Amino acid sequence: MWSSMKDPSDTPLVDAQVHAWVSSTPRFPWSEQHLRRLPARLRPLYETGDHSAERVVVMMDEAGVDVAVLTSTFLYGTDPSYALDAAARFPGRFVVVAYVDDTVPDLASYLDWTVGQRDLVGLRVFLGTPDAGAPGRGVGAGSFLEDVADAGLPLFVSPMGSLDRLAALATSRPATPIVVDHLGLWIDAPRERRWRLADQVLALAAIPNIHIKCSAAPELSRERFPFPDVLALLDRYVAAFGTDRLLWGSDINQHLDSLSYADAVDYVRCHRAWSAEQRAMLLGGTAVRLLGLAGPSR
Repeated sequence: MWSSMKDPSDTPLVDAQVHAWVSSTPRFPWSEQHLRRLPARLRPLYETGDHSAERVVVMMDEAGVDVAVLTSTFLYGTDPSYALDAAARFPGRFVVVAYVDDTVPDLASYLDWTVGQRDLVGLRVFLGTPDAGAPGRGVGAGSFLEDVADAGLPLFVSPMGSLDRLAALATSRPATPIVVDHLGLWIDAPRERRWRLADQVLALAAIPNIHIKCSAAPELSRERFPFPDVLALLDRYVAAFGTDRLLWGSDINQHLDSLSYADAVDYVRCHRAWSAEQRAMLLGGTAVRLLGLAGPSR
């Protein structure tokens, strides 16, 4: 019987990617400019249900998650205010990663502002569009990527197929920790095409400042919980990168229709092919070290 459990460790259980949002309000308005770029099929996900920070905390408590990295959702454009407000209201439970692109009118001032925000631990960019075809907005020209990478924060990257560009960025900025979203496999394509990208992502292990966020992985599975095919893939990532360069994440708000939060954690923390120390690193130790987390005071 599989069940929720924690390895005997003082390491907090950290979810490296969660989103939270509420309906557009004057205080926390959705970005119309970014909504126009959101595929129509995704609109219902954001417009229905309870995805508030309060709901996320309840889910975290139920699943035994201590800390979550609130990745500011595309709905709010480049304004992470809702995520920062949630982190302030729930001390020790959230830290924040802000999405940034060239819709920011003054990038230098924006980067100065983000670096000074309590609870903000990283910046996020897209290198392409989900179909891995057109270049991502805001990263196609000039020094945008380099400027963001030089801001002094870990850089979370959704390569969307642009793995050569990711490798060039990481190599050119060896002092900047790069965290690659969703196993590096996030493109809007059939599952088989996404699986085939894995060999290219695993080759990035040769670049020492590249880390991998093992998030949203169960959606790749062809099998039921505990997703043995995905675990076999994660075994390859562990062999290539080591667990000290891997961070577990659920991205659970995007997958509540197909996955419980407890299952999103348990398929990893009950995988006995890894040692207790390896599981502790993947499920929190790497995030604590990389993002400077202290964990909740409880």
